[in-house]
Amino acid sequence: MRLKLISLLPTEYKKSKKTNRRTELAMVILGVILLVTIFSYGIVKIMATIPEEELRTLKIENDNIIKDIEALAYLEELETNVQKESSLAQGIVQNQPDWVVLFAAIGSSVPEGLQISQISTANEEKSVRFAIRGSASTYDAIALWLEKMKEVQEISEAVLTNAQSSPGNEKNTVSFQMIVTVFKDRPFKLFEEAKE
Repeated sequence: MRLKLISLLPTEYKKSKKTNRRTELAMVILGVILLVTIFSYGIVKIMATIPEEELRTLKIENDNIIKDIEALAYLEELETNVQKESSLAQGIVQNQPDWVVLFAAIGSSVPEGLQISQISTANEEKSVRFAIRGSASTYDAIALWLEKMKEVQEISEAVLTNAQSSPGNEKNTVSFQMIVTVFKDRPFKLFEEAKE
């Protein structure tokens, strides 16, 4: 035999109870949805502030770099000035011989017993002329020096123009004058030498 349960509660009460349960369930669901929405909004807000901070940091770094570049702008002007001066100086000395090499070539060939008292130069269009005056102990010393200078690569021509002994001088020295000619086949490279 089966038992039947009969509820003695009124039907309105049952309906009211069912409605209350549905309302409570709807409130819980709405509460959960609201919490999820608030949580999602918080996450999105936090995530949005990270790129803003990075962007702000990048802008600050960019401003600092621009300031550094602007602070160094005077170097560009200095470089331009140096290039202008370099071009001007190169234009001035481009047709000049390398004086140091020429004087060294003349001086390195001087034999013992010979002294140079004066060197004057004449810079012509295609050559440089050195007028050299001095004294030697003998005529042979002058002849030896003349021969040595003819062997020096930088010297094109060496000619003795005057040689005479000094009478009354206890040392019996010989005064001389010679002309040394160097043809300008190599221009003087000031800045190229400085770079090396």
